[in-house]
Amino acid sequence: MAEEIARQTAFEYRVNSNLVLQADRSLLPRRGDEPSGEPETLSGKINPKDFGDRAVRNKPKDLPNRIEKEKKRYVCRFFFFFFFLLIFDIIFFFF
Repeated sequence: MAEEIARQTAFEYRVNSNLVLQADRSLLPRRGDEPSGEPETLSGKINPKDFGDRAVRNKPKDLPNRIEKEKKRYVCRFFFFFFFLLIFDIIFFFF
């Protein structure tokens, strides 16, 4: 019975929590180009006027087709609307 209790307590968290070791990273060598984690100023390293200078604006490939389609649509709506007004005026005028 005592052996069973000893086995169970050997794996409890409070017993093992103090056994976890932390590595001392200050002794490990660092590379020269590796960031230290401290904030660094960008003053003098970048030019704010250069932001977005590599961005490319392209027209969509199907833009001419869409423009032509929209023109046809607009013309159809335009004629339909005025045709409707014409018919409405004729009906209203005679009745």
